[in-house]
Amino acid sequence: MLVAGAALGVMAGCAAAPDAGVVVSRRYEPPEWARLVCTSWTPAGTCKEWAAGQSPERWLLELRGEGGVEGALRVPRAVWDVCGRGESFPKCGVPKI
Repeated sequence: MLVAGAALGVMAGCAAAPDAGVVVSRRYEPPEWARLVCTSWTPAGTCKEWAAGQSPERWLLELRGEGGVEGALRVPRAVWDVCGRGESFPKCGVPKI
C-alpha cells in the first residue's frame, strides 16, 4: 500500500503548530521507504506477495506564534519556496497581485 502524498492545502505537521506566526526555520524531509506490506494472501493465510511503500516528501515551516508557541506546519512546496526565515506566515505564502 502506498501512502498518498498530494498536498493540496496547508496540513498540520509534527507538533501542534500555530496556524500563523513568524517563520523560524524551514525543513525538507525526502521520501523514505516504509515497511513491507502484504499485497496477496494464500488460502492458508500466509503472505504470498510483498510490496514496499514509500512515504511522501514533506516541506515544513517551523513557526513561532502568539505567546511563543512553536511547531512545525506541513505546507505545499510552492508555499515553502516563497516563505523564508523571519517572514510572517501565512502572509508570505499568499501570491502578490
